[in-house]
Amino acid sequence: MDDRESQSDEQMEDVRKQWEAQEIQNALRGLRFGSRHVIVQDGIVVQIDRTEKKRLVKPHSTTSAARTAITHPPANRPWVR
Repeated sequence: MDDRESQSDEQMEDVRKQWEAQEIQNALRGLRFGSRHVIVQDGIVVQIDRTEKKRLVKPHSTTSAARTAITHPPANRPWVR
């Protein structure tokens, strides 16, 4: 491989890395609640997963009974929140 091919490969690698960084930034844009998982194989980003949570009820707008049920689930149903 001559110097021109080596420089071209390095330039292509830099372009790919810049593109990957931009895609990760785009995936984070607008994130309020949730997560992003970046999947990498052989040093290359191959997938970005988006998991978002949508808040349907604001905590301050719930009734006192609802807040108690949310923060103190019944003992026989610990999975209830």
